[in-house]
Amino acid sequence: MSNSFTFNAQNQLPNGSPCVLTGYAHASYTNTATITDKSGNVVAKISGSGGTGNTYAPMNAPSGQANYFTPQSSAQPYTITFTNNGPNQSQYLFANDAINSGTTTYAESYTFVTEDASDNDYNDATVFVSWNLTGS
Repeated sequence: MSNSFTFNAQNQLPNGSPCVLTGYAHASYTNTATITDKSGNVVAKISGSGGTGNTYAPMNAPSGQANYFTPQSSAQPYTITFTNNGPNQSQYLFANDAINSGTTTYAESYTFVTEDASDNDYNDATVFVSWNLTGS
């Protein structure tokens, strides 16, 4: 199973609409979600590990990184990659949902759940990539 997902074709992120990367972690390993453009440049990144006592904790952008970006047509497609500092490659499951009226999509969100070990509970990190239609 892959540890990255490319937003292309019907899944392409909308040009000019700000996208936000957020999430929370529930794991002893540090889990990271990184979005790169087609040239491999990091445009957004968050990471974190679960809190003490098997709790959830927010994933934050590392110093010098952002958790938001505005897609540009020249940089499409964008890819999100999931990693962790444990011995196994991260795996993910995802779903997406949109808010539409007629032919206009006003907001859309992708939800990813990740697995960083071998217990296959897919609760080690939950990551969201979301965007809203830009107002005029």
